[in-house]
Amino acid sequence: SFTFRETHYPLPIASQVRLTQNSCQTWKVSLNSMQSCMQETCKDCHFYEQNQFAMYTGVQILFFYRLPGDHQLPRNKI
Repeated sequence: SFTFRETHYPLPIASQVRLTQNSCQTWKVSLNSMQSCMQETCKDCHFYEQNQFAMYTGVQILFFYRLPGDHQLPRNKI
C-alpha cells in the first residue's frame, strides 16, 4: 500500500483578473502548470511544455511577474 501526496511551489495569487468562462479553464491549467514545474528555479516539465506553447521558461517568467508579489524565482531563472 502507498499514499500519494501532491506538492507544489507556494504560489500566492496577488493579481486580480476578469475571465470569461473559457478563459477560466485556461487560467486553471496555466496556474497548475506553473505550480507543478516550479521549485527554487523552474524546471522543464516536458508534458506541460509540449502541451502548452513555445518559449516556456520566458512565458513562465512573465506569468510569474504578474501573479505574486515575490520576484525572487524569476531572478533565479535569469
